[in-house]
Amino acid sequence: MMLWNEAKRRICAGLTKNLKIDTGKSHGRVVLSCPDNCEADSCYKVKIGETTNIRVSLRMLEVVFESLSTEEGYCKKSLKCEFAKAVNNHSCYVHVIGQLMVKAGLASLSTDKQHYFVCES
Repeated sequence: MMLWNEAKRRICAGLTKNLKIDTGKSHGRVVLSCPDNCEADSCYKVKIGETTNIRVSLRMLEVVFESLSTEEGYCKKSLKCEFAKAVNNHSCYVHVIGQLMVKAGLASLSTDKQHYFVCES
């Protein structure tokens, strides 16, 4: 099983500025900026609409990474426990973070398109 330090390395190496993270239901989601360092409070800035951006911290990604290998996988409940304010402000956090994990090669989306699980690659 992969540890967080290796996952963080993949995230920091694999998520780049201008990376498109659209799903079948979303369009125009793009990574606008990446952190200069890989500290827990560092953030990715992601465009989620014409004029709206959200900030995704490495701490959020760590919480999600920890939930990927659980039986339930990563879903809204996983993120809402620790980051309720962010999720309540923009429910798109759930799939934006899920897609960031997919693009980093750490997760895959379930067939119900509601849960993400650890990628078996």
